[in-house]
Formats: sequence, C-alpha cells, structure tokens
Amino acid sequence: TGSAGCNHYGGEYLLDGANLSVSSLFSTLMYCGDPEGVMEQEARYLDLLGNTSSYRVEGDRLVLPDETGADILFFVQAEEVPPAPLVGTEWTLESYSVAGDAVSSVIAGTVVTAKFMDEVTGNAGCNHYFASYEVSGDAMTIGPAGSTKMYCGEPEGLMDQEARYLGLFESVAGYRIDGDRLDLLDEAGKMLLSYRAGCTDQP
Repeated sequence: TGSAGCNHYGGEYLLDGANLSVSSLFSTLMYCGDPEGVMEQEARYLDLLGNTSSYRVEGDRLVLPDETGADILFFVQAEEVPPAPLVGTEWTLESYSVAGDAVSSVIAGTVVTAKFMDEVTGNAGCNHYFASYEVSGDAMTIGPAGSTKMYCGEPEGLMDQEARYLGLFESVAGYRIDGDRLDLLDEAGKMLLSYRAGCTDQP
C-alpha cells in the first residue's frame, strides 16, 4: 500500500527469494490537477510497479527492476513515523469501501473526521455524529451512529457519502494503526475506512 502522488493504492505481491511480482493493484479515484502532470506521473508509477519482477536493497535504497533486469523504480527508506494513539487523536478520513473491493476517496472539498474518546464522535461531512464503541486488543465494534439532521446539497453526492460512511460502522470488526494511518477493518480484515492523523479545518 502507499500513495501514488494523488491517490492511495494497494495490491498483492509475491516474494520468492529475490523475485518480486505485484498484482491486483487498486487505488482511490481522486483527481488532482495540481501540480501539473501528477496524474500522468501516478499512472506511469502504477504501470511500472505492476511490471516489477525482482528487487534488491542497496543501503537505504530499494531498487525494483523489470523482467529484463532494467531498474525501473527507486525508493529511499523513509524515517519511521511512530504510531499515533487510537484514543484522543483527531483522525481524518481519506478513503472508504464502496462495493466489493472498490475503494473511493472522499469527495473533494469535504472533511470527514473521527475522534475516539468515551464515544467516537466527529463530522460525517455534513452532520456531526456520535456512536459507542468497544476495543479489545485489535478487535473493535462500533454501535449505531446518531447524528444531527442537517441537509447539505453541495457538493453533489455528499449526503450519499455520509450515509455510506456511517453505515460502514456496523461492519467494523477490527482496526490497524500504521504510523499516522488508521484503518478500520471488517471480519475478513478488508479495509472499510482509512484515516490519517490530523484534522483539516471543517468546511
């Protein structure tokens, strides 16, 4: 998983000695017009990643060659981000499950947040919400959400996104924190909701 420059992506990989193959790549569906060329760069990156056939590590660099042995991708080891605590952190939603394995980014210009304290509370994009939750180890359940009853007509699709977001709470069975990222998972371990620590100003 990672960021391709605009969208977050994921996929499957198979490692056999120094041989590495990447398959079943998917990504969120956001469009970024700035900086110029970022979408073309993203498409090229994901295409090259899918053509990876091996890997090697050189100090703090990871090099991915294609099947001809040509080096096509170069990574530098990033400084490790300490895990953010679940409780008390302001989490901002970046992407969510829409159907099957499909994942969507939040609608541009909307901010969806979650904060776990005695309850989980936040902004669902239009309305403020609250729900009970329980955590045991890496297992989590969230009760039905209550919310304010405001209607927001703009941007288009906001109310559908909000309903989908709050509806996914009922399927949450676990969670995973990796650095500043929080993923809420279903019983099979599939990502339902993906957040990043830190809150953008509310619209």
